[in-house]
This record gives sequence, C-alpha cells and structure tokens, in this order.
Amino acid sequence: MKKMIALFPGSFDPYTIGHYSIVERALPLFDKIVIAVGVNRNKQSLMSEEKRVEAIRSLYENNEKIEVISYDGQEIWSEISAPRSKTSCGFRI
Repeated sequence: MKKMIALFPGSFDPYTIGHYSIVERALPLFDKIVIAVGVNRNKQSLMSEEKRVEAIRSLYENNEKIEVISYDGQEIWSEISAPRSKTSCGFRI
C-alpha cells in the first residue's frame, strides 16, 4: 500500500504553538509529515534557515513520522511531488 505523506510548507519564523498543534492533529492521518522550512531572501528573518530547521527537528527528534527539510523558492510542491522525488507527497497541510 502506498504511504500517505503530507507536506507542511512555511517560513516558520518562528515555529509557533499553532504550527505544532497542526502537526500534532495531522499525525494520526498520515504515515509521514514533511515540514518544509522556506527561505525568502526578500524578507528579514528572525532566525536563520539553519536555526529554524534545527529547532523544529529538535521538537520531533523522537518521532520517526516527521521529516524536516528546507527549500528556497516557491516551487517546493512541484519538487517534492515529482514522481522521482526522494519524498513524494500527495497531500498538503
């Protein structure tokens, strides 16, 4: 059976309790959730991309259903949904 994988993209600057709540409520619905931390070079960030990814990964370090990645630009959905992508996501949160 094909895995149910969801993509949760955003800048997450900062990652809030609301974001955390969304992920927690979505966990029972999917086999895996990919949290994609976006970089917008046109905006001033509170935290660097690396710090945001690191902070979110630390929240879910004991949860094998969560993967945290970073991306640059608006094309994350087409990149991650491509048939030959390492992580093919069929759903978006």
